[in-house]
Amino acid sequence: MAGIDVGTNNLMAIYVENGLTQLVNGRPLKAISHYWRMRIAEYQSMLNKYGLKTSRRLRTMYSKWRRQIKSYVDSRVRQAIEWLYNVESLL
Repeated sequence: MAGIDVGTNNLMAIYVENGLTQLVNGRPLKAISHYWRMRIAEYQSMLNKYGLKTSRRLRTMYSKWRRQIKSYVDSRVRQAIEWLYNVESLL
């Protein structure tokens, strides 16, 4: 039996009933979001100078942001599941 706590700085804190624990770092998610928020804000301010609300490039930036977040979360969830599988096979 295992318990998982989801957070921001620690994306996941996993505790197994035999006393083993694992932390999954969530700070890279914050770094990815900060990077894209800054890039998008700069680009939107440039668009506003021309009176535009959106563009193909802006949609692409949001899409890249979502893909990077999804990729990071998916990879860390997979690592956590593999770790849990290995721990459970030891029991």
